[in-house]
Amino acid sequence: MGVQLWADSALEQLSVLNFKRTAVIPDSFVGYFPPGTESPLINQFGYCDTAIISPGLVADCKANRLLFKDVVANALGKNSEVPFAYINSKEDAVQIGYYIAIAATFGRNVSSWITPSMYYTGVNAMLEYYANNGHTNMLMYMVSSPMHTYMDDSFMYTAGAKGLFQQGDFGLIDYISTLPLWNVSKM
Repeated sequence: MGVQLWADSALEQLSVLNFKRTAVIPDSFVGYFPPGTESPLINQFGYCDTAIISPGLVADCKANRLLFKDVVANALGKNSEVPFAYINSKEDAVQIGYYIAIAATFGRNVSSWITPSMYYTGVNAMLEYYANNGHTNMLMYMVSSPMHTYMDDSFMYTAGAKGLFQQGDFGLIDYISTLPLWNVSKM
């Protein structure tokens, strides 16, 4: 999540280095939360008062109306020349665990807990939100696995859409090595 929360601010700060090409690569944690929990969490964790929040999001943040997807959509829109190349699992056990822990923290009943297929459906709904709002710089590689994070693990070299050891025609390492590092000189 940190990569996504920091992306807009980091890209703005790095632009003074006159880099030619870049990409943002969030490795797991797309920010799928139980309904009614993420706005208060974002506010309670102090994000509203940090230097990394986009000024246009502060009012909604302080009013507990800011959703994680709003932060990401803002960064995607402001940095439309930069690919945001997500890596995620279809059944990420850690993200599902976070979802359940947050639901329990907010006093939700068992109906707030999710199965792997419910998680996958929720993640796809978030991806559709970005696509339907014109964010063509949002890319996603989904691994058929319960694993959480890949770039810090040897599975980065073996994982694919079919599983941790089944790359198929286009494995995770192929996705990473062929990212379209777009020219960001217009930033």
